Amino acid sequence: MTALPCPKCEGATLREPSSGTQVLRCYECGGMWLAADEAKALALDGTIIDPASMLPTKAKASDARTGFCPKGHGLMIRARVEIEEDPFYLEQCPHCVGIWFDHGEWHRLASSRLLEHLSDFWNPAWQRRRRAELSEARHKRKLADALGEALVQSLDEVAEKITGHPLRNEVLAYLSGKSEGRPRPK
Repeated sequence: MTALPCPKCEGATLREPSSGTQVLRCYECGGMWLAADEAKALALDGTIIDPASMLPTKAKASDARTGFCPKGHGLMIRARVEIEEDPFYLEQCPHCVGIWFDHGEWHRLASSRLLEHLSDFWNPAWQRRRRAELSEARHKRKLADALGEALVQSLDEVAEKITGHPLRNEVLAYLSGKSEGRPRPK
């Protein structure tokens, strides 16, 4: 196999590990390169749990910039991975669709149960839905912190019951009046 350059390390090359997986790894930064179909197959069968954690890391690869495809196809495109704690970027070659994982990113995706969405990260519609879901979850956590989990759960139950109800606006007006201490008009 021809030595492929690491997209993030100057002068380092990617190597196949002795374990026989098809993952190409940089033993300098702990990153790894996978063809998209291989990444999907390995994610589905759980073959790679956390390959980067098994490697010694001498330097942290920079997530602040993208790199060049190790196979020589040019600059890779980045996709922001929105997770609760500290979002990061994955890089993918638009030509061969190989994916570069910086040290620990595979594990973070696995921990967040997002490995099955590898191809979705470059889909703008999926990204918008994901951001909306995370925003809603953050808002709900803030409400639960302020109001208590039990009240938020009760509010969710009421919201579910009135969603699509023909008198939904009247119910909301009633709740608004009750919360302000106004008597209901007769």
